[in-house]
Amino acid sequence: MIEQKKLADPSTLGLAAFVVSQSLLNIPNAHLVPVSATPLFLTVALICGGCIQLLCAIFEYARGHRFGMTTFGIYGGFFISLGLFVYFELNGILKFGHASGTALGTFLLVWAILTIPFTMASFRESKPFGWMFLFVELAFIGGTLSELAGVNSAFGGWAGIISSAIGLYLVYRGLMEATEQSKVHVVQPLNSYADSLN
Repeated sequence: MIEQKKLADPSTLGLAAFVVSQSLLNIPNAHLVPVSATPLFLTVALICGGCIQLLCAIFEYARGHRFGMTTFGIYGGFFISLGLFVYFELNGILKFGHASGTALGTFLLVWAILTIPFTMASFRESKPFGWMFLFVELAFIGGTLSELAGVNSAFGGWAGIISSAIGLYLVYRGLMEATEQSKVHVVQPLNSYADSLN
């Protein structure tokens, strides 16, 4: 019988893509750079936030991990759809005019509602993951209030940056676990070889 090779855990890759996309999206919202710099995140949203996370969702499906598949799949879709929203509006394909804020606010409101069960479920995965999702939820709420009620966007922007910081910690933890496993895989065959010489 052929031994099936264990599939690598794609979550660290997906989280790294999330960190880059979420950071570049929220740095302008937190007023750390001019709002005119917002389109900077477009390419990253489509490639890292979108394509890489969707790829991770496929890998999670292959591993039989429904939570990871659903999470990376739907939020990969979020970054792609938001990136296209901004791109189409900037190029006059979507012509919302004065209703642009209402359209974006409604878009973010739906995602804020959807994120509630993800936040609750993510605490069952791990506490840091749960806290990351809680701040993602706050970022969605902040963005919604900014667009629909004129609240300063800094609240949502900083919530997004904090979620990125927690995500960065999870990336670090995942990389440390991966390198520790790599050491084990290298050392074990060497020990076996040494034992065979004795």
